[in-house]
Amino acid sequence: MTRGWRTRHDPAVTARGIEVFDRVADRYDEVIPFFAAFAGELADSLGFTAGARVLDLAAGRGAVAAEALARGCRVTAVDAAANMVARLRADHPAVAGHVMDAHRLGFPDGSFDVVVSGFAMHLFADPAVVFDEVRRILVPGGVFAFTVPGGPDPATDPLPELFAEFGRYLPPGGGMGRPLDARAAFTGAGFAGVEAVTLTVDLPVAGAEVLWEWGLTHGSLAYFEDLPADRREEFRARLFAEVTGPTRLRRQAQLWTGSTG
Repeated sequence: MTRGWRTRHDPAVTARGIEVFDRVADRYDEVIPFFAAFAGELADSLGFTAGARVLDLAAGRGAVAAEALARGCRVTAVDAAANMVARLRADHPAVAGHVMDAHRLGFPDGSFDVVVSGFAMHLFADPAVVFDEVRRILVPGGVFAFTVPGGPDPATDPLPELFAEFGRYLPPGGGMGRPLDARAAFTGAGFAGVEAVTLTVDLPVAGAEVLWEWGLTHGSLAYFEDLPADRREEFRARLFAEVTGPTRLRRQAQLWTGSTG
């Protein structure tokens, strides 16, 4: 089926993402526990059922997988970055962790009751293929739930505005991630009952140095590496000028859910 929102699965895009996440795996979510905080919010909102077969897709170091496991689920986790999976297995040995490309999931049809993904769907080279794969491996009536970034609080968190401003200095295709029309993606893959709710986290941050370091320990590293060196230093200087002491990281995310019907 041809869909207007389908993008070509570019192997170079996939390889770049894997390489970046492999490099940040050892410090991922340790500078500021951003992904763990949102995983808790996701789990509370979704309400995992004990005994459910759950797949954490593009799991990173297993923030969402850990929440599902704590609620009595049978949890499998996959990520294309081998270093992420190695850390996940070490931290959560009860989770079945696999190195796997989300565009080609190596599971039989109807293997899972729930598939969850935290802040990854907008990063895939071809999200349409991923949606099709998720639908294939879900049981009838199964649920797909994922988060995408939402709005910041510009009074305490200047990073998103700086990202937007300095984005004009990126080379074509620079950085990582593209806007995702979640509702169209769900509909195109045949999901029903599509809904979105807003999740919010509010985390203390010691200052600009921590915010800057945090930005270098997850996917935004690709953005900073793609900026010209002088613009990267200008970005850093602007951040330090705007954040002069302890602050808060107040962020929102959209939690999207859909069912196989």
